[in-house]
Parts: sequence; structure tokens; C-alpha cells
Amino acid sequence: MRAKIQSDGKTEPIAVSPTYSEAMTRLEAIVERVERGDVDVDELAASVKEAAGLVRLCRDRLRGAKTQVEEALKGLEQAGGALADGEAAASRDGRDGTRVVERASALEIDFE
Repeated sequence: MRAKIQSDGKTEPIAVSPTYSEAMTRLEAIVERVERGDVDVDELAASVKEAAGLVRLCRDRLRGAKTQVEEALKGLEQAGGALADGEAAASRDGRDGTRVVERASALEIDFE
């Protein structure tokens, strides 16, 4: 958890949304504990509630990433004609950028 340093030198936790990776790691830990039966009945409801929130967060992050990737690939498709014209510019610095663009355009990412 991240902390903010106050003017008196003390720290206070900042409620920061975890990264996708942090959320998945925490979710996996919760699921493993529940599956092993390591969760006390008194903790069960809180654990399930936390897990549900983490699932929502991960789904939202995946939807956002999917949208960004689709928009980026759509931009590549729209720039397709411009790429042929720009091949000389891409190779001026010694790199052939069109191969990378072709590979990126061919990406099929499953967000489910």
C-alpha cells in the first residue's frame, strides 16, 4: 500500500487502486485460501466481498485495455495507405517499420 507523508512527518495510507497484476495476485491468494479451507467463517464474507471487487476491477481493466488495443489497431488500419508512402521515411533511420506494423496489425488478443 502506498503512503502519503503528512506535514508532521507521519504517514497515512492512500487508497490507491491496485494494478491489474496486483489485483490478480491478491485474487489468486484469496481463492487458494478459500479452496484450502483456510478462511475462518468470520472472514469468509469479507474475503468473498474483496474477491468480487477484485474481479470487477480486473474485468474493467481488461475492457479498457481491449478498447485501447482496438483503437490502436484501427488507427493502424486507417494509416495503411500512408504506410506504403512512408516506407522510405521508416527506412531512413535503418529500420523497416512496416514489418513491425504488419505484425502488430495481425495481433489477435483474446480478452475473455
